[in-house]
Amino acid sequence: MVTYIALNTVQDYVLYKRGYIHENIKNLQIFITFVCMLSAVFFRGIFVYRAYEQTRHHTFGFLTLQIALVTIAIQNTITLINTKQHYHELSWFDTPEKVASAAKWYLYPNLMISAVKIYATFYIVAGLHPEYPGYGPDFYKIKPFGDAGWVLGRYIDLVWMVFNAILPLFIAYYRGKYEDPIIITFRPPDTVTHDSVRHDHHPCESTPLNPP
Repeated sequence: MVTYIALNTVQDYVLYKRGYIHENIKNLQIFITFVCMLSAVFFRGIFVYRAYEQTRHHTFGFLTLQIALVTIAIQNTITLINTKQHYHELSWFDTPEKVASAAKWYLYPNLMISAVKIYATFYIVAGLHPEYPGYGPDFYKIKPFGDAGWVLGRYIDLVWMVFNAILPLFIAYYRGKYEDPIIITFRPPDTVTHDSVRHDHHPCESTPLNPP
């Protein structure tokens, strides 16, 4: 995730240098990247704290993951809309207006369900339950369809999974298929290799990474 966040920011900076993104949007994206990166780093807490011994500390890792995912969704939506991205091969997304509309229809419900999910997770981490600190909020245990149905918390989790795990797979597939990828080239400096002399007067051979 950290690698993706870094490369996503590189892409936004390249778009800014090419004039597709305003400077204010670029600065906003950098701030969002900072939030994403910090959240992704704290996510490792789920591997440090045991769920059955330190529930609140373990859950804090999931809280930061949820924050990272929703901020990534915000960042990508801002990029798509401001660059007027569209895909001629897809009739549903062949104009910038269609892409912007679809991006908003994905983002706004995601923000709503993520807000509920993040609140419920924060409720556990902060120990806000009046009787059992570390337990989830009471509305998570409501059964909206009677005793035979699931609790409300399970419906919330499933909807959250759709917007943050399933739909991003399809979005990533189509964006990867129809958008130009970032090409990163690594090469040594343009230096001719030849014999040189060090300051101690011992002869040595220079290299592209060790110029004379």
